[in-house]
Amino acid sequence: YFNVGKKRVKLAPAEVVLELLGYPAGGVPPFGHRTDLPVILDASVIATGAAHDGVIYGGGGDDRTMMRLTVDELCRVVQPHIMAVS
Repeated sequence: YFNVGKKRVKLAPAEVVLELLGYPAGGVPPFGHRTDLPVILDASVIATGAAHDGVIYGGGGDDRTMMRLTVDELCRVVQPHIMAVS
């Protein structure tokens, strides 16, 4: 996807995460980023949510806070590209 091969995919350095998204690495929420970027959602997140009444947790803005939301809420807000990533 995005014309990037699997071998070339890597995590962004913490400085880049903070600069582009406005949040520190380890605490990036699923929306509300400084830069508008496409969102790829691993299909396994859908399955995980289904096993837990649709509830998932994501970054809450820092490395000590989590955000509780449903898969439906996440998909409605970020309109992700859903695909097998893991």
